[in-house]
Formats: sequence, structure tokens, C-alpha cells
Amino acid sequence: MDESEFDEDGRPYYTYVDAPEPTVCDKLNEAMAELAATDYYALKFIDGELTAEEYATIRERRARLRERVRELEAEQAAYMDGGD
Repeated sequence: MDESEFDEDGRPYYTYVDAPEPTVCDKLNEAMAELAATDYYALKFIDGELTAEEYATIRERRARLRERVRELEAEQAAYMDGGD
């Protein structure tokens, strides 16, 4: 830090900048990563290591994530085609 980064009492001050809004690509990557993170549980269920009851909430979450991925892919395709 240089001198200009301190107030008159010598305490440092900070400038906060709002984080940029995530892009469609960022959101898509995040949703796909979250979906991939649940693959382990899907495989455990397929292999019989999780009961249907244990897997039910994960199944619902995966369904919501797949829907989100499809929405974001459509949004990204529209953007790439020049749409809004």
C-alpha cells in the first residue's frame, strides 16, 4: 500500500467494487458443475448402495439442475444467434 491508501489517521481504507453480474456462460458452467457433483450419488443409487428414499432428494435436485442447464443452453444459443 502506498500513502494514498491511508486516511489522515493512518488507517487503511478500502474501495469496494460490485462484482460483475455472472454471464450466461458462467451460470451454465456453475449449473453443469453442480450436476456433475451429484453424479457420484446417481452411480451409488444405480449400484444399489443408496435406497430410493435416500436418493429421492438428489433425484429431484438433479432434475431441477438439468432443467436449469437446458434453460441456460437455450439462452446462450439465443445470445449466440444475436437474440436478446
